[in-house]
Amino acid sequence: MFAILVMSLLLSTLLISASAISMPQIYGQAEQNMTKNMTNYASGNPLQNVPQEKELTANDVKQSRLALLQSVNASIEILKKSQPTVSFNSNTTHIEQLLKTDQLKEAIVELENLQADVIKAFGQEAANKQVVPQIENLIGVLKKQL
Repeated sequence: MFAILVMSLLLSTLLISASAISMPQIYGQAEQNMTKNMTNYASGNPLQNVPQEKELTANDVKQSRLALLQSVNASIEILKKSQPTVSFNSNTTHIEQLLKTDQLKEAIVELENLQADVIKAFGQEAANKQVVPQIENLIGVLKKQL
């Protein structure tokens, strides 16, 4: 019993002294990092670990629109494969040209027509699972860019 008490006391002392040694080191490192970041801030340099946002170009925006249209096309293809008996032509070349030339209002009208055609061909339930959310997402993005 006495041996366990002595061992516990020695272990406690060891842990306390170990934490006393490492705490100033940890505190000192944190203080150095904070001082360095504040120096960078005061000198006008950006803080470390703060991501710089890239300015989007007009081409970046157009490419994003086209990528969303590609996701609509992919969703339509998945829906067509799931219902092979349904004949549906999903040529979106005209919509692509409208997006490339910033004719957003016209593109929205064409996307709404496409959505109606998909619902008519595949039914509301199937269209809602695959395609409608993709089309509505693209329409929402385009409306924000008007």
